[in-house]
Amino acid sequence: MISAAVAASRKGDADAADDHLPQAHASAARLGHDVSLYGTHFGPTFANTEAVGIAVALGNYGRALNLASRTELSGSMPKLARNRYKLDVALAQCAAGLYDQAADVLIDVGLDAPEWVRHQALPGVIGQRIAKVSSAKVRHISDVIGMPLIT
Repeated sequence: MISAAVAASRKGDADAADDHLPQAHASAARLGHDVSLYGTHFGPTFANTEAVGIAVALGNYGRALNLASRTELSGSMPKLARNRYKLDVALAQCAAGLYDQAADVLIDVGLDAPEWVRHQALPGVIGQRIAKVSSAKVRHISDVIGMPLIT
């Protein structure tokens, strides 16, 4: 259900995403905890973080920030999934004008997974949005994480 909701959101089909997401949350609630089996991760944390990503993909940034405020990351969450989630939150923060918070998240992700973040497009998108407000802040972030965010 999560995969179907994510795919629907990336196609811009909010109705289909909204049809699948409650089923994923219900399954996660029945499970009651996060699990990782055969490289697949699922549970309440994963359903919540994917819901944030789905809201971001659909441009519903207020909903994404609301969901993020109620999401507590578990220690069992893989590093890359955790950082992808954080980038979704930072993008929503930019859309809400919370540039300082987005910058802090981007620094956190860049320091936590420097090799991974270099190969992601989203940090550059976030950096460009922050640069519209403060190019000095983006230069600072670039210096801290060791990679250029804007050219």
